[in-house]
Amino acid sequence: MGKPRYRYREASSSQLKAMILYHESFILDVDNKSELMQACAELEELIEAQSLSCRIYTEYRSAAVAVQPWALVPILLHNLATYNPDYEIGRNLISNTVTVTYKKKR
Repeated sequence: MGKPRYRYREASSSQLKAMILYHESFILDVDNKSELMQACAELEELIEAQSLSCRIYTEYRSAAVAVQPWALVPILLHNLATYNPDYEIGRNLISNTVTVTYKKKR
C-alpha cells in the first residue's frame, strides 16, 4: 500500500504536525516550485520543533550524477551532514510532490 496523499494547500499546520508526531509517512501535492519550497521549509520546521532530525533532498538526483559526476561530492557531503535522520523529505520537481518518509524503526 502506498503512502497517503494530501494537497499541501488543504493540509493545515496542525494536521502536518500531528502526522509528524505519530511518525507517519505521506506525500504532499503542490502546485509549483515556490509552493514546493515553502512546503519543505514548513515540514523541516515542524519536524525539528519535535526534536527530530530530517534530510531534505531532490529526488532523482542520481541522474544528475550520471551526467555531471562532480555533483556527487556535494551530495555525499550533505548525506554525511544529515546522517541517520528521523525523516527524509524528498522534493520532486517533475511531479510537483513532496514525499515525507519516517526512517526510524517504531
